[in-house]
Amino acid sequence: MFQILSNSPEGPPADFRKTELYRTCLALGVIANPGPENDAGGAESPDPEPERLSQELTLQVEGMWCTACAWIIEHALKKTRGVTQATVSFFADVLQVKYFPHMITPEELQKRVRRLGYRVQPISDKQAEGGMNEGLFVRLCVSAALTANIMMISFALYFGFFQDLEGDSIRYLSLVLLALATPVVFYGGYPIFRRGLGGIRHGIMSMETLISVGVLAAYSCSVAQISMGTLHLYFDTASMLVTVVMIGKFIEGRAKEKIFRGISHLYSLYRTKVRLVQDGRERWVNSEALQVGDIFWVLAGERIPLDGTVLSGKGGADESILTGEVQPVGKSPGDRVVAGAVLLEGKLEVKTSRPAENGTIMEMIRIIRSILAEKSPFEHLADRITRRLVPLVLLLAGAVFCTLWLMGSSSHDSLMRALTVLVITCPCALAVATPLAKIACIQAGKAAGILIRDHQAFETARNLTQVVLDKTGTLTKGEFSLNGIIPVGSSEEEVLRRAASVEIHSDHFLARVILQRASGLPLETVLCYEALPGMGIRGTLTCGDVGVGNRALMGHMGIHIPHFLEEVARGLENRGSTVLFCAWDNGVQGVMHFGDVVRESAISLVQRLKSKGIIVRMASGDSRKTTEALAGTLGIEFWHGELLPLEKKIIVEDLQQQGQCVGFVGDGINDAPALTQADVGFACGTVAQVLHEAGHVNLPSGNPSLVIQSIELSRETCRTIRQNLFFALLYNALAIPLAALGFMNPMVAVFAMFASSLSVIGNTLRLTRRWNTADRY
Repeated sequence: MFQILSNSPEGPPADFRKTELYRTCLALGVIANPGPENDAGGAESPDPEPERLSQELTLQVEGMWCTACAWIIEHALKKTRGVTQATVSFFADVLQVKYFPHMITPEELQKRVRRLGYRVQPISDKQAEGGMNEGLFVRLCVSAALTANIMMISFALYFGFFQDLEGDSIRYLSLVLLALATPVVFYGGYPIFRRGLGGIRHGIMSMETLISVGVLAAYSCSVAQISMGTLHLYFDTASMLVTVVMIGKFIEGRAKEKIFRGISHLYSLYRTKVRLVQDGRERWVNSEALQVGDIFWVLAGERIPLDGTVLSGKGGADESILTGEVQPVGKSPGDRVVAGAVLLEGKLEVKTSRPAENGTIMEMIRIIRSILAEKSPFEHLADRITRRLVPLVLLLAGAVFCTLWLMGSSSHDSLMRALTVLVITCPCALAVATPLAKIACIQAGKAAGILIRDHQAFETARNLTQVVLDKTGTLTKGEFSLNGIIPVGSSEEEVLRRAASVEIHSDHFLARVILQRASGLPLETVLCYEALPGMGIRGTLTCGDVGVGNRALMGHMGIHIPHFLEEVARGLENRGSTVLFCAWDNGVQGVMHFGDVVRESAISLVQRLKSKGIIVRMASGDSRKTTEALAGTLGIEFWHGELLPLEKKIIVEDLQQQGQCVGFVGDGINDAPALTQADVGFACGTVAQVLHEAGHVNLPSGNPSLVIQSIELSRETCRTIRQNLFFALLYNALAIPLAALGFMNPMVAVFAMFASSLSVIGNTLRLTRRWNTADRY
């Protein structure tokens, strides 16, 4: 039923349960009655639905104050019938839900989140993430102004312990305090109560729960004391708790914005207007209106709005925001351009290759959102500690109050110590220790030209013991040239013409070199062809079968390579050339040899990896002789030649079975099996390529030296996370005994609590500053 409705021309309905087909199937017993909505069950229904029937929903969530808020939303939604998975990113303010649309609708999911006290709306790809809530700032200003007056009046009341005040004065000041404290507690503190007490309804306790209990206890006791006519009022404590918590949240929010600013800057690269060319005329239209194949103009100084291919014109583009490379990239007819780059000079006529919603900028934003939604082992650890700490703190505060009261302490002293324990042990610093460092890492990587797609794998980069480097396009530039053709019983032109006729259907970079050399030659029609990965290509021309490839292809075709020709080929390979054989009429008719250029950074990359204690290996589909020659030049002791793509994967598997932590650096398309198998796969290529390729870490600039930066960033990030967790846990270990023994009061506890959070934030900002300001390499 679900598939029928989903495949209808009108598309899937908003609520499947309101369709006539659903009601008919329900009445006939074709589908089971899902029953009323309830909080239990979630995905654990008696008749679990196939995963393929589920849909995904992404929503923007506003009003989250800390990672505990994200956890509350996740936990509540996971308990909802029809929801199979819920993930919330606090720093991205994004909720991702997998659900069965015939059991629950998107509107019901949004209502569920709103009942928890958060605002939610459908997300827009162009919507900037983060942002300080203006309502929070207004509440903070009101609370701060009233609290300042409360503190002054409270001082006058406390002064009454030493000089007698008239009863009317005490009563008057007490009522004024009540009038001032009430809006602070219930207006300024409303967001705190909404989260803290709202979570309790779903069996969830958070930092806000502790603050809510403390504030309400102080306020309620003060109201009771007024009726008794005593001076033991705690309005100042309740008001200061609310105000300082609001100040802390404001500071945390600003820090979050600062750390997130580099990532959210991607949204500013999205250009909504584009100069469309139709029938020789130009007009401005929204970028979303353009389809693949539409043509638009870009002038000097403008940002390129869509991915495409240059049809005419020349210019230089700044792609540094995407690749980290500051050198302008020349653009001419046939070259690719990517959305977000700035045309520094010239004028380009561009043919759209991808629509706006699937362009480079949107793909990068989606990748970052996905990474932010995933939780690393460090985050899971912090979450487990936080969830267990909150109820323990409530029990501890209650135990402190009861113990002191039973031992003869006054109710005032007992309450103050219990409130201090509640406040000072709030796990704010622990909650932000890991996610804050993770987002700083993502921003730092983006600034350096490192796009992290799997943060858990990226954290593993610090433990790499061996790195396998692909040869062509990684250690070499992949800028091959056809250095010569050695014909056997035929002319050079004939060998080149037949080879080009077959290679016109190949995507291999050597095919492009052959076709470039053969431009102007009349090519034959290919009747059929077969590309053999790791070998070459064979095809049937009007003149017969032709094969172009390495020795493996010759063996596959049953063609013998003459001894003298084998000697010539090996001599070329010993000098670092790549050799291809061209065969037809059951014999080798020629040898083509190519030369590549070694990257300037290749030797430095190998040396720096070795200096870190990492064993370096090279893997290549080239001949063993060519591979050995380059390995000797670069100082690589372990090398593997004549490998198929799957054989590179097997090498990685063998090393992993030996207990090694293996990284693989290569092309994101040809080396996809090895990149996926490796503990950390580094995919090199152009910015337009790597976004759609395999790899845990993508290097859009194609510069393999960024592997070193990736390893160092991984180590610094994990070091920062460990430091943050240490600071947070040390704070709680020291603060709880001090609070229980009476060395602090609630107001001092609040400042101490946020001082610990600020220490974590400051330590994380150090990571961001180091990677954004330092010229590291």
